[in-house]
Amino acid sequence: MTMEELNSRIKNIRESKNLSQEFVGNELGIGQSGYSKIENAKRELTVKELVKLAEIFQIGISELISEEKPARNVLKEPEGLYEKASYDMSVTISISDVNKRREILEIMGLK
Repeated sequence: MTMEELNSRIKNIRESKNLSQEFVGNELGIGQSGYSKIENAKRELTVKELVKLAEIFQIGISELISEEKPARNVLKEPEGLYEKASYDMSVTISISDVNKRREILEIMGLK
């Protein structure tokens, strides 16, 4: 993949994720004009910036540099960039003291 192809790919991924040049540039710490130079092949990416771009786009580096089309994403700028995960969890607590058990159940609203 040539530098121009990579830069074009980066632009396509950014656009598919509905992110502005300003947002991505600020996340990279180079501002909109610095980022624009990357997309227009007037500035080369550092390895550190390539890794950070993959994080911003929430994709693997291999997906970033491969020629496959990027997956469409429903991320919105900037609120949806870091979506919170939801997990179910169960905890088993064994308490031999009956009074402590009642106290804990009351605190948890289970009694």
